[in-house]
Amino acid sequence: MSTIANSTAAAPIEPAADQTAPAPAQPANPFDLSKFRLKQDFIETGGAKKHLLIVPVRKPNPQSFIRVRPEPEYRATWAVIELKDDRERYLVLPDIAAALPNEVKFETIYTAVDRQNNVFLWPVRMPAGGERDNDYWRSGRQCAELAMQVWIRMQTNQAIGAYEPSEAIADFPDPVWPLESYEQLLRTGFRDRLVDSVEHPVLKRLRGEC
Repeated sequence: MSTIANSTAAAPIEPAADQTAPAPAQPANPFDLSKFRLKQDFIETGGAKKHLLIVPVRKPNPQSFIRVRPEPEYRATWAVIELKDDRERYLVLPDIAAALPNEVKFETIYTAVDRQNNVFLWPVRMPAGGERDNDYWRSGRQCAELAMQVWIRMQTNQAIGAYEPSEAIADFPDPVWPLESYEQLLRTGFRDRLVDSVEHPVLKRLRGEC
């Protein structure tokens, strides 16, 4: 008795499905410290823009390390009247300064900061005309030049009649400079202390009119 072949082709055998269950999702790590890491600029600025309401005009504190901003646009030489009794400086227009040779002096005013990033304007005396330079003025300018490169303290050495810089031993980070331009810093630092007229109260005071 002959066997009759099934004319229908056998269905292909499918591979068995992978019965391995997917691994459960891991919960987010609530202590992922990488999310809390602060960038250096955040550390230095506190994450906020500081508005400068006051910019002192003064010499560096002899106990503070300071830096001077090196860009040429952040320093300039100005005609200045200093009222020593009031400990105030006034910027003077060149035309007015020319008529007041006995009252006006010339100072290069540098942009500087201390270790706490407190900004101040540092006036350093320049000789004018036939005026003789001296060691205090000269060493002050040299200290300012050095502070453009490294952190220094500047102290008075009366025995030699000059200023002496001391460079910081520690590797302090670079200073954080203000966003304001030099002109903005001057406007804030001098505020209403701009002598732009012969009728300015300061000149009247010096003439004995008030």
